Amino acid sequence: MLPLIPQAVLRSLKHDEVKAGNSALAEITFDSPLCLAEQDRLLLRDPALKTNIGSGVVIDLLPPNRGKRKPEHLAYLTQRATLNATKDIIAFKLANKPQSISELTWQHQYSNIEQVACHQVDNEISQYGDFLCTSDYQTQLQQLIIEKLAQYHQQENDHIGLGKDRLYRMAALNQPTAIFNALLTQLLAQQRIINTRGWLHLASHQLQLTEQEQNHWIHVAQMMQTSQEPWWVRDLANACNIDEDELRTLSYKLAQLGYISAIVKDRYVTHEYLIHIANAVRKHIEQNQKLETADFRNISQLGRKVAVQILEYLDKIGFTKRKFNYRELRDEDLLKG
Repeated sequence: MLPLIPQAVLRSLKHDEVKAGNSALAEITFDSPLCLAEQDRLLLRDPALKTNIGSGVVIDLLPPNRGKRKPEHLAYLTQRATLNATKDIIAFKLANKPQSISELTWQHQYSNIEQVACHQVDNEISQYGDFLCTSDYQTQLQQLIIEKLAQYHQQENDHIGLGKDRLYRMAALNQPTAIFNALLTQLLAQQRIINTRGWLHLASHQLQLTEQEQNHWIHVAQMMQTSQEPWWVRDLANACNIDEDELRTLSYKLAQLGYISAIVKDRYVTHEYLIHIANAVRKHIEQNQKLETADFRNISQLGRKVAVQILEYLDKIGFTKRKFNYRELRDEDLLKG
């Protein structure tokens, strides 16, 4: 019995129609998987008409789900199509983005990919887990991490920083997490980024309390511990007999130091309270796989309005994520004592 010939759909990426004798970039989708490697040659045939349609060379086995016809992607494919030698192709790929060693090995059916990359790429190559990347890429990503943190500090001046998972989504989404984690570790070791009670921030984003501010903070902290409810600045100022505007300014500074956090503008909780709430949420989700708003009200013993404010704050900082009408953990390592 003859093997079945896979059926295919051919789509040109640049032109609606390709004239006979011309070449073009095209995507081929098969109705069943084929064991292909890059640089394999294909013969395209119409079995009904018993006619050869054309031939092709495989240049990309992992096309993006979106943006296939974007000019930058077409330019990438056009340049890639001019390369034939494995060493040149690997060097070209690494110059564009990090590459998975296992994927490169499969795509080119070539062992010792790491050695090929290190000997053929002008840029210094580093390996993080399964991924290879150039020193230029590392420098660019570290700079982007710094820039995103700086932007965050400008936009959120009442918070000390953000969690690692949220920083990853802001600066390195769709990039290998192994590389991001390694580069972040380097930045922390160099003290260009500081980890303060789990919050990541720039080294320059640090303040110190004056003696008077320290005395005010001791009084404020004692008062905030008397109630589980988040405190409005006005109520806290009246309770502590401190000028409201003075306390509001101090609150921004305390938030930047990580002592308190604003769940909404002018409404604060202590860092210790957030850790308590986060531990309770972690435990509940571990046992029930999700967190309903009603469950959180029972956990926190708060009214619905303020409970929703805290839930939305936990979503905002990346500790939880909302899915339909419930929450799931997003960054379970955030807010740990």
